Amino acid sequence: ILHVTAKDKATGKEQKIQITASSGLSDEEVQRMVSDAESHAEEDKKFHELVAARNQADNMLHATKKSMEELGDKLEGGERASIEAAINDLEGVMDSDDKDKIEAKTKALTEASAKMAEKLYADQG
Repeated sequence: ILHVTAKDKATGKEQKIQITASSGLSDEEVQRMVSDAESHAEEDKKFHELVAARNQADNMLHATKKSMEELGDKLEGGERASIEAAINDLEGVMDSDDKDKIEAKTKALTEASAKMAEKLYADQG
């Protein structure tokens, strides 16, 4: 399965080792396993992208809710309603397997809460 050669540059000695399968798997079985792993690579990549989108969405939800608590009554009614609607929309797609929807709703919440973030930083400055 694996061939390794090492050479000591100082002495010039060279050693070789060959690792072979001892589990009794045939070459065909090993090749099938490699093919299976390669065929699932794209599936695994998509799953990791979905998890990353969910994590980003979750972080945005948490940060937005915390900011809303801190600002309290400083938000105008329309701004608060817009942000709450974006929060509800994002929470509604969090459990889905549609990465694009999650990312779109996260972007919508980011845009809806941008003015709130400006107010929060203005109050601190």
